[in-house]
Amino acid sequence: PAVLPPGHPSFHTPPPSTEFFPAPGPVEFPALRPAPADIGGQASGLLRNVSVSDVSGLRAARITPGAWARVVVEGNGAPMLMAGERDGRRIVVLAFALQNSDLPLQVAFPLLISNIVGYLAPGSGAEASQLQPDQPLVVSVDPTATEVRATRPDGRVEPVPIQSGQAVYADTSAVGPYIVEQYNGETLIGRRRFAVNLFAPAESNIEPQADLSIPQASGLQQAVTREQVGRQEFWRWLAALALTVLIIEWLVYQRNGIDFLRDRLRRQWGGGRQQGPGAGSLRRS
Repeated sequence: PAVLPPGHPSFHTPPPSTEFFPAPGPVEFPALRPAPADIGGQASGLLRNVSVSDVSGLRAARITPGAWARVVVEGNGAPMLMAGERDGRRIVVLAFALQNSDLPLQVAFPLLISNIVGYLAPGSGAEASQLQPDQPLVVSVDPTATEVRATRPDGRVEPVPIQSGQAVYADTSAVGPYIVEQYNGETLIGRRRFAVNLFAPAESNIEPQADLSIPQASGLQQAVTREQVGRQEFWRWLAALALTVLIIEWLVYQRNGIDFLRDRLRRQWGGGRQQGPGAGSLRRS
């Protein structure tokens, strides 16, 4: 469209030129690689867990990046993926059409799309809605929003400042549900719910521990000065004992068959060792 809609745009198969960048010509068979300033996706996060070295392209647009843009992936000296902010709007530009590359066939494709969504809309559905205490809430703000309010677990409502298209609320010391609402004047235009929980990796670690630290009422932990013995699992020994009993029971039940096999083997081996005239008279009835 001649006028882009509000929000944070993402360009795929870009037109010859837009208000954000010019694209004077094509690039044939670009060889993709991370830009030197963004190796590993550290600068933008778009290449987090993503490898573009195996992606093959047929044709792309030769884009001239503006001052707002940071090149993330380049190919044949031209930017293939770039990102940045302009007028409070986050922008991502992919210089080639997906059908002109094998990117959709690569494992990196869903990861790249997830990273792009997380970059354009931090705190949206692509991000976690559960946080730890004192971890800031980051919400992408609608361009038409004039005010953002956060409702704490105790019911207190606080205003949240808007900066660069985002609202960041840092007072999350209380655990429980938080509600972030966006208003245009007095009209509610958006609402998101968050939960602040006490995540503890030790809660899911059920392996018996050699040392135990017991929290005190003051919230501090007392150092353990003597050896502590945690729960030990004895089911393996019980299982081995039960298996031994079953084997003994089976041997007793099959004792007649075992005796028959033993006598038969004894006759076969005894008969094979007998030589000479007296080989046929081993047993007398």
